[in-house]
Amino acid sequence: MHASRKLLAALAVLAVAFVVLAAVPAVADDSDAADEPTSKTYYVKADYDGTEPSDGTEAKPYTTLTAALNAASDGYTIILKSDLKDETTSATTCYGLTGKNINSLKVTKAVAIKSEVGKQYEIPYSVEMSTNGSVTFDNVKIAPTAKGAYAIAAGYETVSEIIINECVLTVTPYADGDGQTPAVYITQTAKTVNVTGSTFDVAADKGNQYTSAVMIWGLQNSTDTTTATITGNTVNGYARFVNIDGVASFSINDNTAEDMVGPLQIGSELKGGMFVQLSSSGVSHSIGGTIKNNTISAASGFQQVVTYPTDDESKAADITTLDTDCDVVFKGAVKIQTSATITGNISLISENGVDANVVVKGAVTATGKNLTIAEDCTMILTGSGASIDSNAKTGDGFLAATSDVSKKPEEAVGAYKVDVSIANSNLSGGKVLNT
Repeated sequence: MHASRKLLAALAVLAVAFVVLAAVPAVADDSDAADEPTSKTYYVKADYDGTEPSDGTEAKPYTTLTAALNAASDGYTIILKSDLKDETTSATTCYGLTGKNINSLKVTKAVAIKSEVGKQYEIPYSVEMSTNGSVTFDNVKIAPTAKGAYAIAAGYETVSEIIINECVLTVTPYADGDGQTPAVYITQTAKTVNVTGSTFDVAADKGNQYTSAVMIWGLQNSTDTTTATITGNTVNGYARFVNIDGVASFSINDNTAEDMVGPLQIGSELKGGMFVQLSSSGVSHSIGGTIKNNTISAASGFQQVVTYPTDDESKAADITTLDTDCDVVFKGAVKIQTSATITGNISLISENGVDANVVVKGAVTATGKNLTIAEDCTMILTGSGASIDSNAKTGDGFLAATSDVSKKPEEAVGAYKVDVSIANSNLSGGKVLNT
């Protein structure tokens, strides 16, 4: 009996203790909560009435992109909820491209700038990037009101990645051809550049030959190189779609070019209209990539894929591989290191006093198409396995096979051992050299 009473008393004490403990408020463990990030999204609405001070929330948005950028940190997203107004921006010289000061807003954070879902809002000034991280523009319209102003630019900084997706970029070039006006200008920065699903337009003066939709001057060393993907875009009224210089790897596919401008005479120089221009001046590496499945509508004389016309061997277009269904016009000094599959026509021409001089170490194929080598231009096949295969060859230039490219082909007749093969090597009306 006494044992039962003691057990009941003990249980009663435990029950009271449980009730007391249950009544004590629990202390939250905020060790993890302290590490939780705050919202990484800021909103901008230029016409916010300001009934309450802006804090960047959707209910109380900032009224300028500048304010949002100042508040943001790397990794933030800035969502536009209206067209923006002109802001106090810094004057830059566009990295020496135009030689004129223009107003731009500088992005110094690794952020994404986009319109709210279902809308596309406008930024009426140039945007310049200077940050160590990735910058994304998604579904925005950038249309600087100033003549000669680019839409998006980055240069001589350390931007790691630039993404331009489903944007509309509009520029107004100078009417007199004084200075280049690219919509996107990227020089010696960014390991990765992606331009996809975007539209490029020209507001006025479409005849300006310097107007490029995209100009990319890649990183200049062999350890840090630039890769560019330019796909699914529409370009209208430009003289050039893409100007590539020193970009180690590129994909320029599935784009549409409409109402493109043909060649113009500017002073003593002929400036050609072209879909893609390739160059590798000033870099320590070769370039290579694909240019395929593009739709091109242009004025007479417009060229599809060309190399930059320089006779400086140190600035020759040094191409590892090229895979394209476009017609290719080789100008100036060109080196083909591995292979080129060209299902369009191949032409070697002289321009502005510079003759084409193409040195082929690998194989070049132009199946079913023509090879034309203009007078004073040369294609030299050198190295084991080098060859050129095309349906027909015409022109008054030189096609030569030689193991020594130190002399002009006409000087190499009978002097050098043939260690290369030439397929279908008869030049109609020209000269054939098997030395």
